Amino acid sequence: MKSKLWLYIIASVVTLLIIFFPPYTVWFQTSNFAADLEKKETPKESNEDVSNSLEKKGTDYKSLSELLKEWKYEVNINSLDGEIELINGKIRVTLYQETPVLKVNGEFAPLSKPPLKENQDFWLAPETIKEVERVINDQSKIKEIPAVAKQRVPVKQMIRYLSFLEVPIKGAHVSTKESQLPGAPRAYRNGYHEGIDWYDYTSGVKITKKTPVYSIADGIVVRVDHDYKELTAKERARLLKLSSIYDRTPEYALDKLRGRSVWVQCEKGVLARYVHLDLVSKDLKVGDRIKQGDYIGNVGNSGTSEGVLGNSEGLHLHLDLLIYGEWFWENYTMKERRKILENIF
Repeated sequence: MKSKLWLYIIASVVTLLIIFFPPYTVWFQTSNFAADLEKKETPKESNEDVSNSLEKKGTDYKSLSELLKEWKYEVNINSLDGEIELINGKIRVTLYQETPVLKVNGEFAPLSKPPLKENQDFWLAPETIKEVERVINDQSKIKEIPAVAKQRVPVKQMIRYLSFLEVPIKGAHVSTKESQLPGAPRAYRNGYHEGIDWYDYTSGVKITKKTPVYSIADGIVVRVDHDYKELTAKERARLLKLSSIYDRTPEYALDKLRGRSVWVQCEKGVLARYVHLDLVSKDLKVGDRIKQGDYIGNVGNSGTSEGVLGNSEGLHLHLDLLIYGEWFWENYTMKERRKILENIF
């Protein structure tokens, strides 16, 4: 009897629920909730929030994605390294995130303001846009790049090609340690040493912050860091942490780790990059034509762990050599790299 009474009560409750709260009401409420949620995630005004300009220090930058609608150039974007390659027929122009240079068919030139990266897009200043448009449409920039920049050539041929270079520190010789030569592993940043180090204990000369660095060849100054500010320990640690996330240090971060730099574009497509400098010549300006043996600056440790601490430990010159934008040493063994370097310096 009791069980029948309970069944009657339950059935009555269910009937009342169906009458006063029909299923379609719940379904419609659910459907409307989903629609409302979608509206919240993509509000009508969202298009108004997506801006094609970015203001930084009084400069209005324009987004690369918007520029490419106008330019119609072929584009290759390496978001990890912060590199943008634009192609117009036989002319290739490469820009680098937060680095005030551009590369045109392998040769480097100054750039007024480097690209920035924010909101998953790259941003270019008005003067940068004009410079890119000028060089990418300049047919005189088309040139044949020699085999030494693109493939392995005999060691003797590479020595002859680079024979016009001179040592950057008077009296110094190529380091006696392989770890200070190009291609040596750099486990702390999951990468490789890209250039040649000149330390006093391995290069045969005393090196201090008063040791001058000289231009290894005639060339045009394409970058000079007069206003360099040393990294903080926190900033440097953050940059190095990227190497553990990405299995290598992104190029734009590596540029900051190079410290105070001077870049000189020399003949035969050779770029000389002097880094970790303590100071640079006050007379040196971007666009200057300099001669072999001209004063560049003084040896330092900027950008390094010692430089961050503000001490005078670990002083050395790091010199990078690229041929039409390529590392000359990649196609050679360590023994062959040493032979090339010892013959040209």
